[in-house]
Amino acid sequence: MIKTVNDRVLVKVDEAPKETKGGLIIPEVAREGVVEMVTGTVIEVSDGILNLDGTWRKHDVKKGDRVLVRKFGGTDIRIDGEDYEVFREADIYATVE
Repeated sequence: MIKTVNDRVLVKVDEAPKETKGGLIIPEVAREGVVEMVTGTVIEVSDGILNLDGTWRKHDVKKGDRVLVRKFGGTDIRIDGEDYEVFREADIYATVE
C-alpha cells in the first residue's frame, strides 16, 4: 500500500452520478463550467502536518471518513488496478455523515 506524506490524503472517489434520482440523464455538456463536488472515502493519511512554527498537528480527517471534494481536484493515481486521488487536506471541503 501507499503511505502519504506531509499534508496529503489518499481518497477513493465515488463514481459521479450520471442521472438524477428521478431517472433523468445528466449530459456531460450540462455539467461544464459547474464546480462539481463528489464524495469519497479517506484511504490513507500521513502521520501529521508540519506547522509554520515547526510543530506538528494531526489531520482533521482519518482513515474511513467520508469526505466532500472537488471533482478532478486531486492528483489521479492507480494502485494495483484501482483508481484513487491524492488531495491536500486543505482541498477537502467537508466530512459527510
